[in-house]
Amino acid sequence: MTKTTAVSIPDDLYDEAEKLAKGLGVSRSALYARALARLVHDADTQQITAALNAVYVKQRRGDELIGRPAAIVLEDEGW
Repeated sequence: MTKTTAVSIPDDLYDEAEKLAKGLGVSRSALYARALARLVHDADTQQITAALNAVYVKQRRGDELIGRPAAIVLEDEGW
């Protein structure tokens, strides 16, 4: 299923998009759909990366909290 929409873009961007669509051998609609799909994908990827980074930071903090007491215990052991 597709939807029809109208957007306003600067003339110079329109001209560049027309050239690109022609060079790629795709319609203007196909070009805009591909560009928008890429933008949505990149935004999703950035959100996933940010969420994973937050988990890693929490994990690192937890490791630091556990690591120091463990080091103290090991220092007290007469190896």
